[in-house]
Amino acid sequence: MDARKSTGQYRTPFFGLCWKHLAWIEHSERGMIVMEKRYAFGIALSAAVATAAIFYRVNAPKPFAELIEEPTEEAVPALLEALKDENKHRRMLAASALGEIQPASKEAVAGLAEALNDKDEHVRLFAAITFGNLGPTAKEDALPILIEALNNEDTVASLHASFALSSFGPDAIPALIELLKNRPESLQTNVFAAFVLSEFGSAAIPSLVELLKDEDDFVRVFAGLALAHAGPDAKDGIPALLEALKDQEKKVRRMAAMALGHIGPDAKDAIPALTEALDDEDEVVQEKAAKSLKQIKGE
Repeated sequence: MDARKSTGQYRTPFFGLCWKHLAWIEHSERGMIVMEKRYAFGIALSAAVATAAIFYRVNAPKPFAELIEEPTEEAVPALLEALKDENKHRRMLAASALGEIQPASKEAVAGLAEALNDKDEHVRLFAAITFGNLGPTAKEDALPILIEALNNEDTVASLHASFALSSFGPDAIPALIELLKNRPESLQTNVFAAFVLSEFGSAAIPSLVELLKDEDDFVRVFAGLALAHAGPDAKDGIPALLEALKDQEKKVRRMAAMALGHIGPDAKDAIPALTEALDDEDEVVQEKAAKSLKQIKGE
């Protein structure tokens, strides 16, 4: 059983999310090299920002400290105003405090959406993380906002939106699948969307299997990427991945070969197909097939 599903927890802690991606990047294509730098930056940034925020919270002026200590619905107008403060630490803490008020109001969601475009990337990070703390009702309003932010040309904004979306659970799957179907021009948007979908484990696999059959080879590549990143959770996608090993597009075959290896021993039925892929006309497919065979056999 998917451990995340059994516990009801689909949210990956920020540091765990980053490190898991970093460990996985070595197996991927050009886009992953770019993402490695972005996630490493995200780890360093989050640590620095958290330290600064704690210091400021302790030393904040009394009126503001009281406002953010135990924020209530009545504090929303003041917190929204604080999101416009010249002091970036106040804006950061105001964003965080808005996420503590449940249920979140439409006004709070709108304010946090604006904070995603704040001039300071630290504030944008806090706003993105705060979105993950919103209640179910507010998330309905926030989902389209975050999908739009994910499709942002600003890499940092897109990265932060992906962190926030990873906390939404399966409710975000249809919107993310639709985003990939629309073939975003930005490489980072496709990569981040694939990462987020894989975070939902087995809940996302049926949708990704269908996406792997899309007529657009670009879409199939990122469906394969998401399945690869899902690891053992993608075992129900093995039949579709075996078909993808015969795809006319070599990048799709590469992703399929890689995904089967990441599934591990549960993909033992793929051994004959991967053995055949050792003679693929594409050298990268050969390499990934060889590596996957070792992963499946536990060598």
